[in-house]
Amino acid sequence: MRVLSVVFDLSLDTVESIALAQEDLEDSLGEEPVELVWIDPAQIHVALKVMRNIDGAMIERVSETVESVARALVPFKVGATGLTADPSPERPQLVCATIDSGLELVVGLQKVLDLHLERIGVPIDPRSFRALAVSGRLRVPERRVDLSEQFAAVGGLDFGQSYVKHISLLDGTLDRHGARWGVVRRYRLGGQRTKDRA
Repeated sequence: MRVLSVVFDLSLDTVESIALAQEDLEDSLGEEPVELVWIDPAQIHVALKVMRNIDGAMIERVSETVESVARALVPFKVGATGLTADPSPERPQLVCATIDSGLELVVGLQKVLDLHLERIGVPIDPRSFRALAVSGRLRVPERRVDLSEQFAAVGGLDFGQSYVKHISLLDGTLDRHGARWGVVRRYRLGGQRTKDRA
């Protein structure tokens, strides 16, 4: 399935801290019947908007809309904290870091993107937005596996601050192994786009 996504990246220090926490989580799982699949650190980001079933003719309109939103913004800081499971540690599917400080700015940006993209025909996702940086996937057996204790051990970690100066439009494909993303364009907050896909 083809998917577009508007995202922002986290700092290298934050991503490295997340990777270290992942190692701790993996060690704590011990004999649990769980398979962890980690995402390439270069692919860890916070998704502001995910758009499915967007045809090629629509990509340029989406890009222009994202660019107009980016021009009206200024850079901002966010903080990321400990690993959690989505939708919950009792029913884990994804491993994620959570955005805490600067969250109100991220939520506001997401709402603005939603409103502008809706005007060109991109529907608003009815699910509640959560500011998460997905760093891995959990493959669990059919029976339920409760990992509350393991996630509690890595839930309070501080992954530091990230200075967000760009947002990016990604083009990806989804399959049973997860998502693979390529950059369509990158936009400097308060300025012009800075990178086009070759």
